[in-house]
Amino acid sequence: MGHGHTADDPKRSFDYHAMAEDTVELLRQQHVDTAFFLGWSDGGNIALDIAVNHPTLVKKLATTGANIHPLSDPKSITWATHVKAECGPTDKPFADCWPPKAREAYLRIAPDPSHFPAFLERVKEMWLTQPNMTKEQLATIKAPTLIIAGDHDEIAIDETVEIFKSIPGAALWIVPNSTHSVPRDRAALFNDTVGAFFREAAP
Repeated sequence: MGHGHTADDPKRSFDYHAMAEDTVELLRQQHVDTAFFLGWSDGGNIALDIAVNHPTLVKKLATTGANIHPLSDPKSITWATHVKAECGPTDKPFADCWPPKAREAYLRIAPDPSHFPAFLERVKEMWLTQPNMTKEQLATIKAPTLIIAGDHDEIAIDETVEIFKSIPGAALWIVPNSTHSVPRDRAALFNDTVGAFFREAAP
């Protein structure tokens, strides 16, 4: 909701679990019973939620730049750290300091380009209060899992390691010379590594 060609619905709050359930319903309507899940950033959070709440749907799972604590939580990354370099004061409208390429991509395809500032404020509220996933929830994930982050990721490495250690049998890959945008920073290496993980036989 609110991403890409899909319109935002201001009557609904942004919520990771709701987005996960939207994804599950889409797969159900497409008659998809099992799938490989690869999620970056918020997509990784959504993939973790699906693996916890719909374990039979997830054949294998890979996430990069996922977090389990809100961005306002020191265990993850403080909001000031996340935006201050680009935004200045944290009370400045978030849309004013959003990366130009991301802004242009939104405006190019969104059903209502003028909704961009309101959309970002709604997303910011979610980031500051969610996710709140526990180690106990992560421990229920049964699918073979690869947890990824850049060595200069905005998400704290300690949090990435916490996710990795909480999922039984998970693998961890900290990608050198990479930011939060690992799939773009190291595209060929990322595609080869994740592709090999998905292709290999499950233990």
